[in-house]
Amino acid sequence: MADASYGNPAITDALHVSGSTLPWETVHSWMRDGHMQTAWSGEGKNVPPDGTEITLKIIAFPVGSVREIVLKTGASTHHHGSYEDVLFYQIGGRRVQLCQDESGTLDAGDVSFEPHGVDHSTYQLIGGPFVEFALPAPERSGSEARGLWIKASEAREIPCAVWDNGSAEGPDTYWAPSDAKRHTRHIFSVPGHDLIETRLPAGSPTAPRRDVHDTLFYVISGTAQVTIGDATFDAVAGDSLRAPAGSAYAFTATQDAVVIQAAARKL
Repeated sequence: MADASYGNPAITDALHVSGSTLPWETVHSWMRDGHMQTAWSGEGKNVPPDGTEITLKIIAFPVGSVREIVLKTGASTHHHGSYEDVLFYQIGGRRVQLCQDESGTLDAGDVSFEPHGVDHSTYQLIGGPFVEFALPAPERSGSEARGLWIKASEAREIPCAVWDNGSAEGPDTYWAPSDAKRHTRHIFSVPGHDLIETRLPAGSPTAPRRDVHDTLFYVISGTAQVTIGDATFDAVAGDSLRAPAGSAYAFTATQDAVVIQAAARKL
């Protein structure tokens, strides 16, 4: 997947993108005269002393993108908007996410949401990585156009069970056979989107699912065998995947794994 330009990689229609095949890119950003300025490595621009260093990988899919970002302790970004809705999942470290006049602190496993057109910025308290799903923004009222912060403990927890001839979720897992494989889904809901975190013990599968929109995935930790339609992939931490609308997908953890996903609406 070659870069079309600095910060704008070519769109890939791949179902599985290995994170190990993507180089880390470095960009510096700063504010001048009310406008965000950037300098990507290789552009030859001079970086002023107040330029914030951002290290990232960007995977651009046909609908939406996945961005893995690392900020050092003390790094901060200026207030800026985006052309998409952005869902943030904190992998490690700790940071403050600001949206207009509100803010929230994010630790590992926490999620925040910054809607299209609403200015936001970040201050990294403890250096570490996070992931962004940048998704098409649905129409919404002005009252919905605000940032949200959801702690891991506040996500809706759904137990799941899978066995040879069936599967169940929620209260129905009480009736699952004793040999059923069990895992947990955590749902972080914001206006127009759900970010879903699936925690799979080694050897546990998910039941096949189909979504009416393209669904993007990112493997936070562990390894899993992933089936999308007729294709099968071995995915590891740092990999991104895409299940096209209507395609069945399923995961089986080969090591304890954590996978996040979000559906990308076509507008």
